[in-house]
Parts: sequence; C-alpha cells; structure tokens
Amino acid sequence: EFCAIIRDIDAANQDLDVDEKVNSFVASLGDSGPPDIDPNPSVDNDPQDTVDDDDPPKKKALLVGINYFGSNCELGGCINDANNQKAALMENFGFEEDNI
Repeated sequence: EFCAIIRDIDAANQDLDVDEKVNSFVASLGDSGPPDIDPNPSVDNDPQDTVDDDDPPKKKALLVGINYFGSNCELGGCINDANNQKAALMENFGFEEDNI
C-alpha cells in the first residue's frame, strides 16, 4: 500500500518531512486538498476493491516523478519519464488512463 510505504520512508527519514511533501504535492494537483492519510490503518475497506465475478479486476498504476526542485540534487526529465511510462502502460499493457 502506497500510504504504508510513505509512512515507512517518513519514519526512517524524519528530518526530510516526506509525508508533508507528498501531501503538499498531491494538494497542488487539485482543489480537494491533501489526502486523508490514517496514521494507524487497520483494514482497507475500499468498496472499489471488491471483485465482481462478471467484471474482471481493473489494473491500476501510480507513477511518481520526483525532480527535487530547488535542491542541489535537482533532476531533469522526471515528469517526461512519468508521462512516457503512462503511455507505455496504456499502449502496451492495457491500462485505462483513468486508472493511472
């Protein structure tokens, strides 16, 4: 689960404020604000994860391009890399755009 990975990275690198940076980035993508991340998740009860025998499960992907803007480790091309990976997932592996 993505949230668990972010929590683990944040716990191992507390001086970097990874969770806050991820929340800020996600908030910048839309008007809905940062995601509500439960610090103590118990069970994933997402109704969209249920499988209907008549409807095969949908493929989903999360792509992250990290550029480290404003740091001495700034990278170039990460957004292009993520866009290219998205195109490859759609063209070669049958992912729907809404599921990436």
